[in-house]
Amino acid sequence: MHHDVIIIGAGPAGIMLGIMLQQKGHSVIIIDKCFFPRNKLCGGLLTKRSQTFLKSIIGDTNDLFKGIQAKQIDHINVVTNNDMIQYKKRRNPFLIVNRKNFDNAMVCHYKSLGGVIYEGCHIREAEYNKNRLELSDGRILSFRFLIGADGVYSKIRKFVDPHYKANGLCFESDIDDENLSLSKDTMYLFYGLYKYGYGWVFPRNGDFAVGIGGTIDVKKQISQLDSITGLLGISTKFKSLHFPFGKFVRHPIKENVL
Repeated sequence: MHHDVIIIGAGPAGIMLGIMLQQKGHSVIIIDKCFFPRNKLCGGLLTKRSQTFLKSIIGDTNDLFKGIQAKQIDHINVVTNNDMIQYKKRRNPFLIVNRKNFDNAMVCHYKSLGGVIYEGCHIREAEYNKNRLELSDGRILSFRFLIGADGVYSKIRKFVDPHYKANGLCFESDIDDENLSLSKDTMYLFYGLYKYGYGWVFPRNGDFAVGIGGTIDVKKQISQLDSITGLLGISTKFKSLHFPFGKFVRHPIKENVL
């Protein structure tokens, strides 16, 4: 099957591009290794700018955010060197979402526009010189353009920039409401943990996202993570994930691959 664009990865970047291309009438396929809904390690904070962009693409977002129980937050506590500074962000509140629900809602919106997504499969072989992909389920696809939106471990990026390596690492855990005695109307940011990084507590409906991230320094990150959990009075297991901490691919296009 031949398509104008094939997108690898159905996270926010891939699915938003898919929606935009679908609205323009292009033939587009999205491929993701997971089945949706799926969990995603992420605090799930949407800035006013990202909310405005989302609305400009899909229109009225009230039903979307209501359906996924997005939480509006305008109180922020900043903790630095054991001192707490309180201030209220009055004009542009954040929205905190559960990424499992948010990403699934975006996939459903893409499908409602007639978009096609192949879930639970990955690229078995890519022949870039022939504009051809073979998927793990045996399907053969061809394309005019190929987009890699498959995250920090992207196989597509290795074709464009084989030397790129992620320079960030984060740890995060979901803490149930009853296990953490903090206000559900306030988000917390922890600074001064180490030179390049910060911690966070984001309240969501039903739980808190607690984590720390920054440039890779595992010993310091684990030490500061212990400090945060000790301060909060919690004990839990954390998941980890590499990410590009301010680092980006400087030449993201090679031939017809982005």
